[in-house]
Amino acid sequence: GANYTVATNSASGSITPALLTIGAVSDSKVYNGNALSGATPTVVSGLVAGDSVTSLSEAFDSKNAGARTLTVTGYVVTDGNGGANYTVATNSASGSITPASLVITADDKTRTTVQPNPPLTASYSGFVAAETPAVLTGTLSLMTLTNANSLVGAYPIVAAGQTATNYSIRYVNGILTVVPALVSFGSLPAGLGESQWEAFLVDRASSAGAPSAECQPPTPNARLCAGWPVCEVRHPACAKRAPAGSGQ
Repeated sequence: GANYTVATNSASGSITPALLTIGAVSDSKVYNGNALSGATPTVVSGLVAGDSVTSLSEAFDSKNAGARTLTVTGYVVTDGNGGANYTVATNSASGSITPASLVITADDKTRTTVQPNPPLTASYSGFVAAETPAVLTGTLSLMTLTNANSLVGAYPIVAAGQTATNYSIRYVNGILTVVPALVSFGSLPAGLGESQWEAFLVDRASSAGAPSAECQPPTPNARLCAGWPVCEVRHPACAKRAPAGSGQ
């Protein structure tokens, strides 16, 4: 080549960025109050050997429960040129968010036979992202069949009435327990010994203060001894008299 002196001329040209395609992947989750996805997008095509894509992320199109679409929300291309060697295209994917489980429980209550029903209340379990009953629609209903004439027993408290797109609601009944009233009938008539007498009904209207009728299980409308024959008051309506021939 010593026979030549070489001169070079430059020319204009261009390198077109390669098309890099990144695709979101399908995902599903239970409602948690945000649109983030735990899945990682994938590189579909176009990445040149030696280059890389990192910090891939995707998200749902809404935080709310239902059929959703996932889109790529983040990526970093390492190509020695700040990612300028690529034109990036992204593909979406289908996904879903399932309603979270929410339990509404009617609170247990107790009253006596002579008291009115107490105010009925309920407890909530399962709210996410610091949400409260304010996100629910409808009005909470708490019902019981117990009334002023209800006998001693346990009665269901039924909750109903509220709905929500983001929650699957399950209702749990509570129990309203009606217990005997603690009623005092005063002192036993003179001469009546609690531990020695047979059961007789105390005629408290009698001027003599003596038993006048045999003690029988009270009717619902004339309950003198709640829980008969196991009375829960100090001096129930049943007193005692001495057996025949006892001398008392």
